[in-house]
Amino acid sequence: MPKSEASLLQLGWLVSAVFARIDFSASLPFIAIPPIAQLIARSQARLQQKISEALAQKDFNTLFESFPAGSRGRCRLLSCLGPLSSGWLSAIPAYTRGDKRKCLNNYAYRLATALTLGITFPLASLASSCSCGAAIDALGDHFFLCSRATAERVFKHNTLLDVFKAILVEMGITAVTEVPLRFLDITLPNAQPNSQRMDLFFPIDGESVLCDVTVVHPYRPENSTAHHTQVNRRHARRPGGVAVAGAERDKDCKYGANCRQKGYTFVPLAAETFGRWGGETLTLLRRLARRRVAPPASSAEDRAFFHEGVMNHWGQFLSVALMCWNAFQVSCRTHYAADARTQQWAGLFSEDLVSRGPYRAQTRTFACQDRP
Repeated sequence: MPKSEASLLQLGWLVSAVFARIDFSASLPFIAIPPIAQLIARSQARLQQKISEALAQKDFNTLFESFPAGSRGRCRLLSCLGPLSSGWLSAIPAYTRGDKRKCLNNYAYRLATALTLGITFPLASLASSCSCGAAIDALGDHFFLCSRATAERVFKHNTLLDVFKAILVEMGITAVTEVPLRFLDITLPNAQPNSQRMDLFFPIDGESVLCDVTVVHPYRPENSTAHHTQVNRRHARRPGGVAVAGAERDKDCKYGANCRQKGYTFVPLAAETFGRWGGETLTLLRRLARRRVAPPASSAEDRAFFHEGVMNHWGQFLSVALMCWNAFQVSCRTHYAADARTQQWAGLFSEDLVSRGPYRAQTRTFACQDRP
């Protein structure tokens, strides 16, 4: 048993730690790593988290520089780096009878992985062209741009809206969905019925907030056709966050001025396909998270860490919902395009047709949600 601090530092595993600290300092010169004696005393809070983040950022920079400027790979990486975009990685890869908001089945998990890593997946080979007439690319970008995917996008939209409403209920805030604008004395120049209602309405701190949900794909396929150029592709291959920022501006141009004129606050709830959420959505979530009371006698840093945990908790719900319905949209569009489905299913997706956990077909909402 060591009798003093000096004898403690002579222990074999601590001697190895000294050399490890030297290697870390050389690898991360911009991170101040204290001496071993101070590390034992834990003089710096969450040092391991800071070092892990720095190492991850270094690996990201190396990978990012390996892709050509303006490439699809860079755009994908920047989108995946966005806030709250990685919540699905901690999802439970199984079915559950309990809270399904943190679960992905085999197919949805595998497809989310393929989309995030930028690798091809078998569904894209079921047909060479979509029912809309456009070519299907091996990486599946067309599935998120197809002009006929209206029903699938509505399902995704409604699922995300339900998650936002659940977050508000968790914070004790009453919310109303699909509010006709005429009830709020708001009139838009566009007479289209879908433009005459707001997705979410709720009061907070004496303020009336209106929200509208939208999801955009950050790039078009390589060797893109004129069809994709005309379908919401103004932000293709732009730096990370530009696509979702553009979607926020579009929503604000459509609703913002009219809402503010009547005394309402308008917040566009915009996301990219890979899970990156827009700045206004993050600001709203932080505002809601700060309403959660931190443990007593917490320092400012502890309170910030606590509220960050609340954000990550909600971000996981949003990320899982988005990835789940990305998979649903891809599955639906692929099977619309395929000529002979059953034989190709058996050859390509035998492992996906067997799900983990109890199988109860009568409890499923959509067949395509749970299998390719």
